Amino acid sequence: AAGASKVVGGRGVDILVNNGGVSSRALAEEMSWQVDQSIMAVNYIGPTALTKAVLPGMLKEGSGRIVGVSSVQGMIGLPGRTAYSASKHAMHGFYDGLRAEVASRGVGVTLVCPGYVRTDLSLNAVTGEGGKHGVMDASTAKGMEPKVFAKRAMAAIERG
Repeated sequence: AAGASKVVGGRGVDILVNNGGVSSRALAEEMSWQVDQSIMAVNYIGPTALTKAVLPGMLKEGSGRIVGVSSVQGMIGLPGRTAYSASKHAMHGFYDGLRAEVASRGVGVTLVCPGYVRTDLSLNAVTGEGGKHGVMDASTAKGMEPKVFAKRAMAAIERG
């Protein structure tokens, strides 16, 4: 994150889309603390660090948009997904607060919260001890196509 301005050649960043994450498949009582921390690092700390790296330039320019791709599970927790839901709840708190802080200064913040999208998220979800879940959940298999999600996300970003 500290090298974000170097990556883009010192130019300002017009839009940052934080769209990465890892899910979990274990009850809270079965999830090791280290796995909880890892999920928080990927889903909350990483996007927050990237946002803070580009935010000063956006504020200086008086323009820009920061997008956080979260999940409906950031609003509604599900059994076996406590760590994932917690990390997405944290994203919501951060981006909602940030939106209130920067809206009057020309920087927009969009939080996108899809339901199930047909990706490998459940295959790559981590178990309570950090192993790979390796199973395509039925709800994910029936989820919306990624292209459909992308179009809807772009529409939300364009609406501001």
